[in-house]
Amino acid sequence: MMKRHSIIQQMAAIFLVGILIVGLLTFLLVQHRTSRSIEAQVESIANNITEEAVQAITEFPGYEFLLEYWYRHAGELEIEYDATYEDAPKTELQSQIWNKRHPDLPLEYIDSRKIRKMSADDQRIYAEIMYSWIITRLDQIKQASEASYIFLILSDDTFERQFYLMSAANPGDERGQEYEQVYTLGTDKEAADTVQESMRLAKQNKQSLTDAGIYVDYYTYLGEVADKHAFVGVTYSQEGLAESKMRETLRDALAAGLYEVIMAAACLLLLLYVVIRPLRKVQENIREYKNTKNSAKIIENLSEIRSRNEIGELSEDVSTMVAELDDYMDRIQEFAAENERIGAELNLASRIQLAMLPMIFPPFPEHEELDIYATMIPAKEVGGDFYDFIMVDDTHLALVMADVSGKGVPAALFMTITKVLLQNELLSGKTPSEVLQTINERLCRNNTEEMFVTVWLGIVDLETGEVTCSNAGHEYPFVKAPDGHFEMLKDKHGFVLGGMPGMKYTDYTIKLEPGAKLFVYTDGVPEAERADREQFGLERTLTVLRRFEDLPPQSIVTGMSTAVYDFVGDIPQFDDLTMLVLHYKGFTPDGQN
Repeated sequence: MMKRHSIIQQMAAIFLVGILIVGLLTFLLVQHRTSRSIEAQVESIANNITEEAVQAITEFPGYEFLLEYWYRHAGELEIEYDATYEDAPKTELQSQIWNKRHPDLPLEYIDSRKIRKMSADDQRIYAEIMYSWIITRLDQIKQASEASYIFLILSDDTFERQFYLMSAANPGDERGQEYEQVYTLGTDKEAADTVQESMRLAKQNKQSLTDAGIYVDYYTYLGEVADKHAFVGVTYSQEGLAESKMRETLRDALAAGLYEVIMAAACLLLLLYVVIRPLRKVQENIREYKNTKNSAKIIENLSEIRSRNEIGELSEDVSTMVAELDDYMDRIQEFAAENERIGAELNLASRIQLAMLPMIFPPFPEHEELDIYATMIPAKEVGGDFYDFIMVDDTHLALVMADVSGKGVPAALFMTITKVLLQNELLSGKTPSEVLQTINERLCRNNTEEMFVTVWLGIVDLETGEVTCSNAGHEYPFVKAPDGHFEMLKDKHGFVLGGMPGMKYTDYTIKLEPGAKLFVYTDGVPEAERADREQFGLERTLTVLRRFEDLPPQSIVTGMSTAVYDFVGDIPQFDDLTMLVLHYKGFTPDGQN
């Protein structure tokens, strides 16, 4: 038996799946929002850093000269990269030399116009001292931030290359011109396409973070120097940004997830109280009714559910259904009793109908010149097919095979009337055609239900084997000669009995030699259908007859019945199945065959 799960478990599972889906969507949304937020924060910090660096450079009036001089004499300057201004002996010595030469000209107040008029040696001393001052300040700015690099560069109008004037460093950082080193003065590097676009936008005062491989760059435009464009740049590690984004995302996502779990639990409890508990009570009462059939108690219990929603309506519907089921069960019991009575009556009617047919074989043991066997299997309790054989006199035997339209009780009643009429008329000495004509007129009187019957009627002269026949819309008979096989005899058909008054019928003759056989039947044989709607058919009927043609009449009828049932399989019988076989053995004057 399949394991059942309570609706609480199913609802909890649904809520859990919902929480997971919403949690995933929340995580993605928070991740996107956090990414934008952190990028905006980093962009703001980068802007502040570059602005501070720009201020540290431009606070000296001679900065334009310095940038141009550093660019043009990058390979001639002696720079103390690894020492601060306070503990740089060479810079200290150069400062003393400057003060001796120009005691009334402080370095921080010299503008570009004045310095350009000085000697080349003074310009070099000034450039080296100011480089030490400015790079010390940039180092301080970098060490106070989380930036990976802070640098001052020059680039031409194509922005395809970057000429590094200075790069800030932390204590112990390795300087050089290789990737990820702190670039020294004069380092010239090719710029990526994204970096070129970032510098181009920065020149238009449209700064933004730019992807630069494992780093992101931010540029602020400083101005034009020596036909070049000066920029201050800041670089951040992508890995550091990713860690910050993930940390912020997890924090916000966990907070949102906790809120979702709390809300889901509250909704689940509310569903339990408002929906599940009333539903469970309805279910329990349905099960109790199934076991006890105590409708009064069930209706009383369900009346306690006062939900003003679909569950309340369900409770009322179940109460109504229980009351209707009680009434329905009472009626079923009445119907069952009535059906049992009808079944008993139909069973009795079936026995009575079968008793009206000749059922004792051989029927005429004193007539050894013939052997006859017949059967009728109704599709319902009672049927409309019938057969009959009557000794009209000492040497004439009448054979009847008939099929009434319809099935069941109406057909059985019509069959009874027809059978009685046939017996009466056959004993009057009339020919088969006269008998059929008389019965047709009688059946047409007051036939308000417009029923009819097909009849094959034959009178056998037992002395000569001659059969005088007449056919009122019935199936063709099959005849077997003594030394031959069964063949279908396509006789002339008249109109069905009861169909129309004033009809005429014709007699014809079949000559049976000693050893000949005659097979008559109703349409239940050839029209028997199997599941694919294929019918048994006349060809298959003839094949089966020839298979059993050398056997006695009873064996032929039994073989045909078995063949029909094997053909239709498990399909219920649709029509009455009636057959009759006559074996004519011949007649001698002394009564011996």
